[in-house]
Amino acid sequence: MIPEDKVITEAFANLAEKTAIAEQEDQDAKLRREEIDELIEIGMEVDKPKPARRKIVKSADIAAVEKEWLIYPYFQKYKLALVVGEAGSCKTQLVLKFAAIFSTGSVFWVENPMIEHSPKKILYLSGEDAVDDTLKPRLEKMGANEDNIYFLDNGDSYIPISLTSPDLEVMIAQLRPDVVVFDPLQGYLETGTNANDAVQIRKQAMHLTMMAEKYKFTPIGIMHPNKNALMKAVDRISGSKEFVNVARSVLQVGKDVDDPKIINVAMSKHNGPKGMSFSFSLEELGFDEKGYSIIGDLIFQGTTQKTADQIASGASGRKKESPILDEAVDFLQEMLKEKSGRIKISEAKDQAGEIGINDKSLQRARSKLGLVFKKEGKENFWSKPEDDNIIRICH
Repeated sequence: MIPEDKVITEAFANLAEKTAIAEQEDQDAKLRREEIDELIEIGMEVDKPKPARRKIVKSADIAAVEKEWLIYPYFQKYKLALVVGEAGSCKTQLVLKFAAIFSTGSVFWVENPMIEHSPKKILYLSGEDAVDDTLKPRLEKMGANEDNIYFLDNGDSYIPISLTSPDLEVMIAQLRPDVVVFDPLQGYLETGTNANDAVQIRKQAMHLTMMAEKYKFTPIGIMHPNKNALMKAVDRISGSKEFVNVARSVLQVGKDVDDPKIINVAMSKHNGPKGMSFSFSLEELGFDEKGYSIIGDLIFQGTTQKTADQIASGASGRKKESPILDEAVDFLQEMLKEKSGRIKISEAKDQAGEIGINDKSLQRARSKLGLVFKKEGKENFWSKPEDDNIIRICH
């Protein structure tokens, strides 16, 4: 076996040599162009340029190959995939589930014969969540094979590393992971990068793609959207669109507006077959000392008709409600404020009738707001329910 320090030394040496050659080629080309311009100006004949160092091949000489998949058709092997979602949309939870699936070689909820079911090695680079108190506990609850999942040591995780960093290439060359997760991808840009500069972003995205092909790993980048909910999902990803252009697939993640405990996932970009949109819920294992839900595994809920644009914009799947119902809801909300969250039903019906809101609309508005019925003596009341425990730990 080659000693580890020798592997690292050789990797750095090869990278330095390639960098020096590329810089020299650029300098030679620049000098040659200047020489040609000077010769043309004085009317002298110009020699033909030297043959290109890069090899050109005919299409007829290229062997066609079939696409390979980690999960068909969501993740193509050795090609960049993006997972996009708002803060709190559970996108990190979803990617951790993917990591657990890859680590064990298990199926992705629904069996697919085009998936290779063999355990994979994952390098998970996290720039937001702590490994020991957040990521590891979640992986344990998901049944991951933790011998196949790697993180940066806590101390080293705070040392800046970028997509073009020699340190990253050395780590990948040494570990040879099947999957590398960047959480979030924007956190691994070179220092000083303008995230909206297409040239800078494409250069780094292409470098990542070339590394993925060279070392045979599939990169998955978690990304945040911008705040413009009126844009198409694929156009909402923060910064330059070059990461989207380079990516072969983009998955949009978001909570269902009709039921916030359901998480929807849909493809907003696919270079190949489009996968079905699907939903899952979070397994609740009880509550901690602060009353927050303790989250376990993801529970597959089946496919959904939700599109990526609907998920990104928070569009409801329900029919549009009538203006009369909206008016009734507003009426009850105002009355709740005036009465400190407790309304006498007879009084509510009398006042609603005076402004043209009938009993049926009032009952529907009461149901929508989730007001509970209470009887005190001979009087009946509607009041706000006690705050439900809600899921607050998704990222």
